[in-house]
Amino acid sequence: MVRRTGVFVAVFAVAAVALPAAASAALKTVYVGPPPSAQPALQQYGADVNNFFRQKITIHEGDTIEWAFQGFHTVDIPPVGQGDLPLILPGPTVTGVLDAAGNPFWFNDKVPSLNLNPALFGPSGGSTFNGTARVDSGLPLGPPAGYKVTFTKAGTYTYFCDVHAGMQGTIVVREPSRPIPSAAQDARALNRQVNRAVRIAKRLSQTVATGNNVDIGSAGPQGVEVFAMFPNNLTVKQGTVVRFSMTPLSREVHSATFGPQDYRNMLANSLGGPPPWDQQGVYPSDQGTVNPIKLTQTTHGNGFANTGLLDVDSTTPIPVDRQIQFNQPGTYHYQCLIHPFMQGTITVTN
Repeated sequence: MVRRTGVFVAVFAVAAVALPAAASAALKTVYVGPPPSAQPALQQYGADVNNFFRQKITIHEGDTIEWAFQGFHTVDIPPVGQGDLPLILPGPTVTGVLDAAGNPFWFNDKVPSLNLNPALFGPSGGSTFNGTARVDSGLPLGPPAGYKVTFTKAGTYTYFCDVHAGMQGTIVVREPSRPIPSAAQDARALNRQVNRAVRIAKRLSQTVATGNNVDIGSAGPQGVEVFAMFPNNLTVKQGTVVRFSMTPLSREVHSATFGPQDYRNMLANSLGGPPPWDQQGVYPSDQGTVNPIKLTQTTHGNGFANTGLLDVDSTTPIPVDRQIQFNQPGTYHYQCLIHPFMQGTITVTN
């Protein structure tokens, strides 16, 4: 891409989650996303976790950390006092994007195109870190692979995932003469973090949105999120305005996109592939954040409406919500373009 469970899950997680056998004093492993053995417990609630497992790790000078990727993440370790790299950057002005009726969208010749930051297309900065120069794994664009960095200077370092705002971890590097947690202590800390994530996942799976509102995903502490529409099905009267919004703790980017299935699939495939992205998927289908997007079965020639990309990150120009007014009876199917398995239906009656 989440909360409360009983003794069974706690016992399950303690029994199922273990550090790799190869872990030692000189090499420690951090999972980027939940460990594989924890994922079945999370998946029963449709949840994932945008966090590092363990979120805090302590090593000695000269030791190495290997990050094991469990999803679409990066490991970005900047110089002390600096932040992460941007995921999306503006490019040339959007031109020539037409809807299914052959009409230009509002954003033509008005806004920059948005695409992935090319600096993240590969690793940078080498394989050692002393607090003065950034090292970054880059995006996992090929087969999953571990990412190793050796730490050569004592200190406390904060690092980030460039994909998910708010996803960060801490590395404490100590002089060789000072003690660090044992493998058994690290394993217990990992189990505690997994247990908490599963409890959060269970609670979030029971989210209820009231009124004419749809939550696109449901997020909780520690980067836990259930990937579903809440509610999955909503029935409204003709002329009703429905608000589609992100939940406050989300570290994800989502959308609510209406139209024919093949059209939605085309846009989802574009945003899931290499740049340049189809900007129909990035920007809202109609201009304005106060007045709702108006949708009928023939809007834009094929019943297309898109909130555009949404997030809660204040450092991006992307909003947290968007409104759509349903002006014709019928059944309207929609999905998130970033996570196409997140789907819902709005039924409009007279």
